[in-house]
Amino acid sequence: MLEAIYNLWNFIVSTVMLIRLQDIIDILAVTFIFYQLAKFFKNTKSTQLLKGILIVMLLVGLSTVLGLNTLNFLLSSTLQFGVLALIILFQPEIRRILEQFGKKGVNILKFMSDDSKDSLYTEELIDNVTKAVFNLSANRTGALIAFEREIYLKEICDTGTYINSDCAQLLLENIFFHNSPLHDGGVVVSKGKVAAAGCLFPLSENKDISAELGTRHRAGLGLSEATDSVIIIVSEETGAISVAINGVLKRGFTREMLHEQLSQCLLPATEKKEKKFFKGRAKK
Repeated sequence: MLEAIYNLWNFIVSTVMLIRLQDIIDILAVTFIFYQLAKFFKNTKSTQLLKGILIVMLLVGLSTVLGLNTLNFLLSSTLQFGVLALIILFQPEIRRILEQFGKKGVNILKFMSDDSKDSLYTEELIDNVTKAVFNLSANRTGALIAFEREIYLKEICDTGTYINSDCAQLLLENIFFHNSPLHDGGVVVSKGKVAAAGCLFPLSENKDISAELGTRHRAGLGLSEATDSVIIIVSEETGAISVAINGVLKRGFTREMLHEQLSQCLLPATEKKEKKFFKGRAKK
């Protein structure tokens, strides 16, 4: 018994001694990639398809072990020729993954750069949007406003009418006025300006969305799933205000909650700290 434990200990020590720094980095990198992919595909329409692929791979392994040559040939051929089909099926998801990697790369470059740029969004802009949204809410006027961040929304803007105007309170209220020709679509705010209005947002295919939510909410949630935008939705039926970020829809925002949420998502970290500092001093 002691000899077995001694041999096992020697085996563990010898194995550990053979591990290089490159091996640790390699294992961590692969683990991180698989974790990110699992988190990305979780609760999406692709989950069931991924399960099906894993089952086919398992059957290929079993057929190899059991010597089921015909079944193994058919399943292996399906996997080989299915690569192109998978690329086509997962095209939206692959695009989103690449966009997320691109976004993280941009953030790293910004972090490494010494050049500091002013924020594209300001406290004044957030104040104007908050006032406009709550006026629209009080009048039960539906609205859909997306704030562009790292992922560009040019393709979304191309579906609407370009405006390129200052983000004024009255402009937003007039765009979503019932008789306005652009009130049915969404507004894209880019670089601190109203870039376009009457835009078509991609609808979410999430089956867990409440049945009481209509097309406007599905469009806002859909765009938040495909990009890193911050989307405000005002319900035409109830006047309730919702915000969609990263595929998550939160409802029932008050004026203070909306202003704080936009500040957290759109203002730079330094400006947010400054704002909190002055608030603290005012309380004293």
